[in-house]
Amino acid sequence: MNMKIRALSLFAAACLTATTLGNQSTSSAAVGIGGAIAVDQLSTKITEELQAVLDKSQDDDMIPVYIWTNDIDYNMVESMTVQATGLSKDAIMKQSSDLYEPLIVSLAPDVMVEAVAGKSVAITSSEEYEAAAKITKADTLSLMQNFYSAHKVEFAKLSNTVDVYANNRRSFAREAYNEQNGGFVDNYLKDAKIIFQSQYSPMIICEISKSTIMHLSTLNNVESLSLYERIVGTDEGSIDTNVKSIRGDYPRDNLGFDGGGVKVGQIESGKPNGTITELSKKNIVVNPASSAGSTNHASLVASIMVGSTGMAPQAELYCAPYTDFYSDAEWLVSKGVSVINISFGLRDGNTYDTYAQWTDHIVNQSRCNNLSKTHYTSLPYRQNFETFEDFLPLYNINPFLRSKGHPKNLIF
Repeated sequence: MNMKIRALSLFAAACLTATTLGNQSTSSAAVGIGGAIAVDQLSTKITEELQAVLDKSQDDDMIPVYIWTNDIDYNMVESMTVQATGLSKDAIMKQSSDLYEPLIVSLAPDVMVEAVAGKSVAITSSEEYEAAAKITKADTLSLMQNFYSAHKVEFAKLSNTVDVYANNRRSFAREAYNEQNGGFVDNYLKDAKIIFQSQYSPMIICEISKSTIMHLSTLNNVESLSLYERIVGTDEGSIDTNVKSIRGDYPRDNLGFDGGGVKVGQIESGKPNGTITELSKKNIVVNPASSAGSTNHASLVASIMVGSTGMAPQAELYCAPYTDFYSDAEWLVSKGVSVINISFGLRDGNTYDTYAQWTDHIVNQSRCNNLSKTHYTSLPYRQNFETFEDFLPLYNINPFLRSKGHPKNLIF
């Protein structure tokens, strides 16, 4: 890999706000009446799975579908956020980069020098990286410990700045999505059964007739139509992980990352038992839409994350016992969580489907990390929990650390 690219990736991965600000898409919205498109473009709008159902259906048969429309204008959202807060994504990223630059240079001085000089050196393993940077993992952790200890005040200020920016941005985006999605329902879905109308993405789930599907596929403001099947989840079996087994006590006890100021979301089949010792002093906010009782699985996961001896004991916990995945997750987003844990198997497979598309949209546009212990970990929005590096969004940071012998950048 080109060393300049690696160095730039290294620098970006270390930014505090990389987990919160994410990447941004700025496609403009087409609200209201959409124009017609050519027939030969329809195949790109209707998925093969939905088309197979349509081929067997009558015009008035009701079919459950996902509808994705053009996105809102995020340039406008950014402008409104800047006007309301005086904060911009670029300014916050620069502030974060300036704060982290001394740490990055100290972690990989030779690599940075080679990158600046424009040299290209192929590195394919962590051993080669350590040799090039002349720094061991033990040295890395020691440098980080000293760095974070010396900059606690700056990190607290930056974290607060990020929260103000992200929460305002979410609020303005929510207003825009409610207007756009509500307008689409009024214009085109008056006779539909609305299953879910997103407040944080250009997605609507509903039951509509075959003839309506075919009509929607001709509109310029409709991007895609796919078959909807309700996501049914189950707890991911027994838990053989604890804080020490993933070295989760190291960042808490040595780097000072106790989760203070971070809101953590949890989706499970049930809610944590707030009377157990680990959670007895926690104020756990539970989605009022759920009537689920407590489960051992939810309690154990919550204890690992935010229990009194957990990884982030000062973090706030918001729990959404499973009712409907999209509604549950968006309730958590509305509460201002910055990371959602899903130790809850939602489906098997390794396909980039509408569920994955929605997840990526929430991660990138609502600045909300999604961590999940799932079967399909190769997708770009998934990570397995194996060491404390995988839990770093709980601390609202994303430094460059290695896991399983390879450089690892926690997506978001």
